[in-house]
Amino acid sequence: MSSSANRSLEEKPQKKHSVFIKLTLLLALAAFLIHLVLAFSWGRMFSEDRSFMWKNLESYLQLAAIDLQKNPSAEHLLNFKKQTDLDVAYFPHTGESVKTDQNLNLENALTYAERDNAKKYFRRGVISYKVKLSSGYMVFGLDLRRIRQPDSAAWWVPALLILLILFLVALIARYWLLPIKYLSDAVRKVQAGNLNIRLPENRRDEFGALAKEWNRMLQKIQDLIAGRERLLQDMSHEIRSPLTRLRLMIEMLPEDNDRHDLEQELATIVSITEDILEEGRAGNAQAQLNVSRFELQQFLFSIVQKFSVVKIDLQNHSPAVLLNADKTRLLRLFSNLFDNAVRYANQENPVVKVTVIAKESQVQISIEDNGLGVSQQHREHIFEPFFRADSARTPGSGFGLGLSIARRIARQHGGDLFLENINRFVVVLPFS
Repeated sequence: MSSSANRSLEEKPQKKHSVFIKLTLLLALAAFLIHLVLAFSWGRMFSEDRSFMWKNLESYLQLAAIDLQKNPSAEHLLNFKKQTDLDVAYFPHTGESVKTDQNLNLENALTYAERDNAKKYFRRGVISYKVKLSSGYMVFGLDLRRIRQPDSAAWWVPALLILLILFLVALIARYWLLPIKYLSDAVRKVQAGNLNIRLPENRRDEFGALAKEWNRMLQKIQDLIAGRERLLQDMSHEIRSPLTRLRLMIEMLPEDNDRHDLEQELATIVSITEDILEEGRAGNAQAQLNVSRFELQQFLFSIVQKFSVVKIDLQNHSPAVLLNADKTRLLRLFSNLFDNAVRYANQENPVVKVTVIAKESQVQISIEDNGLGVSQQHREHIFEPFFRADSARTPGSGFGLGLSIARRIARQHGGDLFLENINRFVVVLPFS
């Protein structure tokens, strides 16, 4: 068996540690406890009533019937009902019956009790009890629908117990599912470019296996990025060496049109090479920045001087802004943006406007040209590598990497680059 197969068997969570099984058992236990609480509370509330009715009431009603027989008037029976909340009906052998409640059909209760040779009878929420006297029958009726409601404590106690059970279940479930929060936080950090995040591997369930696979995946990604960096460094060294030799050979040629054409072609090759290598470096969020502290406005002014053939209006609406950033990378960022603005400005009267505005802990640098701008259909794609809005441009007009590199560099510094309107690009950078 291969090592990968052995590792899969080792990391496969055992059934007794399965989160699914534990959650199922937890819910079953919670349902059982809630059922137990309800059953106990319901039985306790009504057991006292049953005990009173069947253990003590029978002997009491025997004595009460004898006493009521002495004066079976309606008034006497009503007084008894007020004292005991029991309805009474007297059925003498001779004469008319007397009842405290005409709505309670105690005659049927008497009939059914005699038929079944029983003293007690229950029908439609009314418990009837028959007492045989020498002069007739005395029937007592207890309407359960009129019994007083149980004490509020009888409801509060089980309600609190149920809430306590649900609270404990939620705590336990939250603890078992806590790795989901860790994984969610890790995903957000990886999206921000932090590949050093690792999940704890101390669990023996499905989350533990997932954490091990996650950590192994990130390690492989870091290894791939490190290999890519080494490849870019090797490519940079291998490509620059023959280009340097080629430049020296061209410089040895006599001054003529052929030499000028060769120099332009060589500059094009160097530009393509630098763009491809820079795109690889800028695409690595883990790349180290050579951070230094410098003044932004003075830095921008030094870049503007290189484009003296074009009118560039540098407007500074903020005091000196100090940046902690990689000066070389930002030079590439703004050089790409200025070069792009100069290339697509109005060729008859090219003007580029640069505005610096500091807001709280961020500074916005907008670069706007007076050209036709970017069409609506291309605005969503201009930051994609190798995208060119006009495929018919001349070979020296760009290769679709400048804006992609510029945005990546801005995001490496915790900022961003976006197109605010058809011809105004805005760079946002943090500053102190």
